[in-house]
Amino acid sequence: MAGVEGIVVAFLNSYANVAHEREAKAILERQWPDIYVVASSEILPVFREFERTSTAVVNAYVQPVVSRYLAHLEDRLSSSGYCRDLLIVQSNGGMLSSRAARNLAVGTILSGPAGGVIAATRIAAESGTRNLIAYDMGGTSLDVSLVLDGEPSTSNGTELDFGVPVMLSMIDIHTLGAGGGSVAAVDPGGILQVGPRSAGAEPGPVCYGRGGTEPTLTDAHVVLGRINPDAPIAHRRSLDVDASRSAIGEHVGQPLGLSIEAAAEAILAVANNRIAGAIRRVSIDRGHDPRDFALFAFGGGGPLMISFLMRELGVDRGIVPVYPGIASAWGCSISNLRRDLVSMVNRRLSDFDTSDLKTRFEAHEEEGMAFVKGEGLALERLVVQHKADLSYEGQTHVIRTPLPSGDLTSEVVEEHFKKAYLRYYGHDEAGFGGLETLLDEIPIIVLNLRTSVIGIRPDIVLKNLIPRPSTSLQDAHLGQRSVYVKDEYLSVPTYARMRLPWGTDLKGPAVLEQSDATVWLDHGISAQVDDGGNLIVSSDQQVDGCVPSLDLMTPDRKPSE
Repeated sequence: MAGVEGIVVAFLNSYANVAHEREAKAILERQWPDIYVVASSEILPVFREFERTSTAVVNAYVQPVVSRYLAHLEDRLSSSGYCRDLLIVQSNGGMLSSRAARNLAVGTILSGPAGGVIAATRIAAESGTRNLIAYDMGGTSLDVSLVLDGEPSTSNGTELDFGVPVMLSMIDIHTLGAGGGSVAAVDPGGILQVGPRSAGAEPGPVCYGRGGTEPTLTDAHVVLGRINPDAPIAHRRSLDVDASRSAIGEHVGQPLGLSIEAAAEAILAVANNRIAGAIRRVSIDRGHDPRDFALFAFGGGGPLMISFLMRELGVDRGIVPVYPGIASAWGCSISNLRRDLVSMVNRRLSDFDTSDLKTRFEAHEEEGMAFVKGEGLALERLVVQHKADLSYEGQTHVIRTPLPSGDLTSEVVEEHFKKAYLRYYGHDEAGFGGLETLLDEIPIIVLNLRTSVIGIRPDIVLKNLIPRPSTSLQDAHLGQRSVYVKDEYLSVPTYARMRLPWGTDLKGPAVLEQSDATVWLDHGISAQVDDGGNLIVSSDQQVDGCVPSLDLMTPDRKPSE
C-alpha cells in the first residue's frame, strides 16, 4: 500500500443499512492503521450512490492534507502560548472543532466564502436589513449569495472541477472568475473578455511591478484613478501607473481603437456586467427581484463596484462593512457551532408512520446535541431546526421544507410543503392560477429528513469593538485626486474612511480609502456612516438631507499621454 493515504468504502445500499460498510471500515483500519479510511454512509447516508461515493472520495482526498495542516497549526499555536480551542468554519456556516474537522474535511470546502455570508447576515441585521445580496470580490474570483429574511440560502451541494459532485448541505454560493487579478484581453473575434483567467498573486496585475504584462481589472482602476497608487492595498511599494497604462493601451486600446481611459472603462464595464449577471442568476432566475434586496459589498475589490451594481440592478440600498477586506474572517469569529444530520426515507407521506418521523428526528437531536455539547465551548443556548426534502411523486427536484417544532402529523408536513412549493412555483397570489388544485391529487414523497443542531455562542457585536473616531470630516479629508469620470478627469475628494465621524453624509463622486479596501462613490450615489462605521449607500433620493459635506469637486486637466 505504498503511497496510499486514503481508502473509501462505498456499498450500494449503505444508506439503508450502514452495518456492512462500518464492518469493512473496521477491518481496513486494523489492517492499515496509518491510512485514512472513509465510509460513505458516515459522510452522506443517502441514496444516489455516485454522489454519495464522490463526496466520500473528496473527503478521503483532502483529509490527509487537512489533518496534517490542522495538527501543525495546533502545535504552532500551543508553542506560542495559545491555550484555547481551535475552531474551523464549515461550508454550512457553522463551526466545529479542529478534531471533528479532520474527520469531515469535505465539510470545509467553500468555508471561507461561507464565513463572509455569516458576517454579511449579522452586520446587515444590525442595521435592520434582513434581505440582501452579498458579493465578495477578491483577487481571483467573486462569490455571490442570497440572504432571505435573515437566513443565508442553502443548497444540497456543489460541483468541483471536472463536474465532481459534493452533496453536503452548505450555504448557496455562486462563484465567478472575476477578481482584481482578472486578465483583460481581446479575443480573436475582436470581443473584449475580462476573466476568468487571472494573473493571480504572482505575477499579479501589471501595476504591481512583479513581471506581469497583461492588464487586469486592478490596472483599469489604477489608470482611472480610483485606486491610489501611492497608498496601495496590502502592498508597501507604490503602484506603477505608467506600466498599467502601457499594458491597457497595447492589449485593449489599440486592438479596439480606444484611448487608454476608454479602454480602462471598457474593462470595468465588461467585468461589472459579468458580476451583475451572476447576481441576476442568484436572484431573478430564482424568482427574486433584486430591487427587494440590499447589496452587501465586501472583499478587497467589492466596494469599488457597488455604485455601478446598484444602478445596473435597480437596487436603492447598499452596505459596505467597516472592514470589507476581512469580512470573511470576522464571520468566522462569530459563527455558531453547528451539526447537520440527514437520514433517507424515500416514501410517500401517506405511507409514513408519524411516530417513525418523531423517532428519526429525536435520534438526530440526540446525536447532534451530543456532538455540540461535546465540543466543550461556552454556549448561550441550543437551537434545533427540522427540515424535510419533499416533492410530488414523479418530480426530480425536491423542496427543502422547514418544519415546525413539536408533534408533527402528515397533515402538518403536507401543509408546510404546499406553502413552500407555491412560494417556488406559484405565479398568482390569488389562487396561484389553480396550481394548488391541479397538484392536489398527486402523492407527496418524503425523500430525506434533516436536522440542524446549533449551539449559539455568546454574541459579539462588531460595532462595540470599533473605536468611534474623534476626528472631524476635515481631518478625514486627504486631499484631491484626479479620477476619470464620465469622459473627463475630475479633481475628486478623497477621504480616510476610518477617520470619518459616525453620522457623516457624503455625496459622490468621492473616494474612501482604508487599509483593506477602497470605496468608490460615483455620480448620483450617496453614503452615510452609520453608528458602527458601516457605510449605508443609496441614491440621492433615498438619503434624506444628504448634501455634499465639502464642495471639493472641480474639473481637472487630462494628464498627458
